[in-house]
Amino acid sequence: MKIQGNLISLKALETFEVAARHLHLGHAAKELNITQSAVSHQIKKLEEAIGVSLFERVGRGLRLTISGDRLSRTTRQAFQTLEAGTRELNPEQPEGKLTVAAPAGYLSLFLLPRLNRFINRYRNLSIEFLRLPPGQTKTDVPADITISINRTHYSNRRVVELFELSVYPVCSASQLPLQGKVSLESMRERTLVHDDDGTLFSKWFAEVGLEQPENQQNIYVQNARDALELVRSGVGFTLGDNLLEKAQLIDRSFIAPFERRVRSGQKYFLSTRNEENITYIEKAFSDWILQETSLP
Repeated sequence: MKIQGNLISLKALETFEVAARHLHLGHAAKELNITQSAVSHQIKKLEEAIGVSLFERVGRGLRLTISGDRLSRTTRQAFQTLEAGTRELNPEQPEGKLTVAAPAGYLSLFLLPRLNRFINRYRNLSIEFLRLPPGQTKTDVPADITISINRTHYSNRRVVELFELSVYPVCSASQLPLQGKVSLESMRERTLVHDDDGTLFSKWFAEVGLEQPENQQNIYVQNARDALELVRSGVGFTLGDNLLEKAQLIDRSFIAPFERRVRSGQKYFLSTRNEENITYIEKAFSDWILQETSLP
């Protein structure tokens, strides 16, 4: 890989690293707070400088070339090294332990896959994650920060709405050819996998104007993660939502045959201590959650 002309700019490498992480120009532009055309321009400059193509376009997204994959790993490691070096210049890193409680689906699909972006900034911090039972709206779990579905009733706590879930049927991407032609009407004959009592699928059927048959095959599991794993193996359909999209699993592991989204009425809320009592690290983590929520 021979570099042509001048040295590569750090801005171009940073833009490439973010685009390689998201595999989407629009998502990269949002994180960098620049336009999508500016992202394309920086990547083009980088490709011209090193003389190879780094991405291939796939639908609305991107795919790394072999050279792009190699450079992605190198730049990620380089930026982590730079960040670690700058942290060492500030010995007064906050220390201690943070306890975070959240539903299993939120943890596995949204929070944990992104956590490295936070913990890389705070090397002296320990975090314990507690899983909230499905549907629990009031908890005595001794957590510093709580993310719950539907508003949790606390006294002397700050509660912020994160987002409302919109739901839609999904099936396994690898098993779709075996499902036959998928139409709205054919959903009345499909096996449905629920992580609730069936209320959300009933709401989806009603919203799209279909009558749900009484003899339809239904499978009930305890949480969204189990439902997704069952569907991934080729068993029927379950309901996807915003978290699945934020995890960028649509079109990779799962297919959403219909564009129609139905508002579930379920909302995620973030709960912390009030401003006068919140600690530095609790505020840093809650601000980070709000920032990540605003990203695609």
